[in-house]
Formats: sequence, C-alpha cells, structure tokens
Amino acid sequence: MFVILGGFGQQGIAITRFLLEASPYDIITIDTADVPRSMRDLLANNKNISFRAGRPNPTTALDKLPIGVDHATLISCLPPAFNLDVTRWCLDHGWNYMDLGESTLVARKQRKLKVEAKLKGSKVVTQCGLAPGIVSAGAMHYQTFANDLKSINVYCGGIPIWPKPPLHYVRSFHSGGVIGECTGLAEEVRDGKVVYVPALSQIKQVFVPGFGILEAAPTSGGTGTAVYKAIKVDFSYNTLRYPGHWKYLIKHILTQPDPAYALEMITDKVSSENYDVIILIFELEYGSGDVERVGYRWDYNWKHDISAMSRATGYIAGAVATMIYDELVDTGVAGMEELDFNEVITRVKNIDNGSFTHLAL
Repeated sequence: MFVILGGFGQQGIAITRFLLEASPYDIITIDTADVPRSMRDLLANNKNISFRAGRPNPTTALDKLPIGVDHATLISCLPPAFNLDVTRWCLDHGWNYMDLGESTLVARKQRKLKVEAKLKGSKVVTQCGLAPGIVSAGAMHYQTFANDLKSINVYCGGIPIWPKPPLHYVRSFHSGGVIGECTGLAEEVRDGKVVYVPALSQIKQVFVPGFGILEAAPTSGGTGTAVYKAIKVDFSYNTLRYPGHWKYLIKHILTQPDPAYALEMITDKVSSENYDVIILIFELEYGSGDVERVGYRWDYNWKHDISAMSRATGYIAGAVATMIYDELVDTGVAGMEELDFNEVITRVKNIDNGSFTHLAL
C-alpha cells in the first residue's frame, strides 16, 4: 500500500499515474485541497485509490491511516519543513518513507535516523525526483563505472518550448521553491572537498542541440546529500535557462520584497498551449582531457495534462516507490545516490516510453 501526502499537487498526481500504470497498487491520497477534476475519474473508477482530507494540513490525517498495515510506504509531496516529523511518524509505525526533498539540510537530519530505521525494518529514501534525485543517482553511477573520470558537471532545467520575453520561462514548479533554489549556496565537490558557491554567481553558456545556446547557473540543492559522502570526483549542478533569463531574474525579481509572489504574477502556468520540456545532461570529463555528454529529455504529457517537470519528478519518484515495494532498497536511510541508477531509468522508461527519451548531443 502507498500513501501519498499532498497527492493533489502536480507531483502527487504524476506519482499516482505512474503507480497505477506500473501495477494496481492500493493507494491512499491525502490532501487539504478539494479533489481536482483530473483526479475525479480515477477516484470514481478505480477501487485501488481512496482519498482522505487532511485539514488544516495533510499531516493531520495521518492518525486516520490503517497503522496496522506492515511496511506500507508513505510518499511525501509536502514542503520540506514537514518531512522530518513525517519520517519520524513512519518509523514509529514501522512504515517505509520517501520524499521529493528540496532541502539538503532536512535530508541530512533524516540521515541521523538510520539506526532507528534499521531497527524498525523501515526503508527511508530522501530527495527522490529529478534534482537532486536522479542527478545524484546518475553522478554516483558514472563515478563507479566510468574509468579515469575527473569531473561530473550536471546541467538540468525545465524550459518552455515557446519562450516569451522577458523571462523566457513557464511556471511548472511552485514559485517559492524556484526562488529558494536561486538563493543560498550551491554545494559542489572540488579536489575531494565540499565547497559552497553562491547561487547564480557563475553563469556560462551551454550548447544543446535543438535548443541552441542556453545559460547555466549554479543553484542550491541540486547535488543533495551526495556531495557529503558518495561523490569523490569534482561534481557540480547547474540549472539551464534561455539567454537573458538569469540577468532579468537577478535584477528585477530577486530585488522584490516578495520574489516568489513577483515570479508568480509575471509568469504563465504550464499548459497544453504553453508546454515545457526537461533537459538533463551529464557532462563527464576524463583525466585524458576527453569530454563525454549523456543527455535525457522529458516532454509534456497531453493525455493527462501533466507538465514535463511533474512527469520527470513524479515518475522518478514512482519508480523508486516500486523499487521499495520489490525489496530492491535496503532498510535504513538512503539518498538516491545509493540506488541503482539503471534500475530507476529502466522503470521510468517502461512506463513513460515516448515522453522520456535520450537527448542526442
């Protein structure tokens, strides 16, 4: 059984879609919002799904859950501030837990629960999704299997197919999270040590076939917990945007009293008329000086009206959830850098074939 907290957000809906297509798992969706139109048919016509209201916040519905069920898996789509308490709740009841984790600080606190999780027989996976999720898993994979590897530079971004000035951006993620990534410090590995780089402090150009020259900037949270233990080669994460986006954001949005509100007001939400694409590139530099680039792409889903961003995040998280169910994750607390990258990618492809493809570089 899976319980999805915040299940009526875009990521929660995408996770539900993935799990339904992967197998008829029993799913309980908890949210404070009314049932969105896109979910009404699923709830009405699928006996494996049920909805429970959680007011004033989704965690208040936890006490109504069937806690007698052994090792159910709870998937948190809530803001990071909730995740540590929800993790502890799951361990108290012998449940498995996973989240989309935007906060590396919270994830490091969750790591300290590793002994308790093992004693309870629970499996906890933090920071699932696109970044740092599959980014961390991919970095660990290439570090392990690529000989003579010197550095891994990751470039990733959700951008509109039809960019409109001045931001050339479409809103596919909650604005508060976007602003959070554009402030604070990015964590990187250089010469075997963790270093901190101010977000948006270094902007460079990256050529992507089909999109031309894009601009990449370091943003906070993209490398996750992988920098602290797992990744030993140089490792950085940069967010991709169209040229001019970063300059306008720095000058006209981040200077506002409430940058998240300002961003929300001047951007259009992703839709079938204004759809997005996700680009993910691993740039591998070898000791010989050779450079290899491996790319992936997610596209908008017209059938279910799911953005490429939600599809990438939700379907990766859904793949991890099925790996927990299939006993492919050890007890304890892990980041996605400790999971099998190829297994995650294979499971996403099996469900998302066509919308998730390799990007020719």
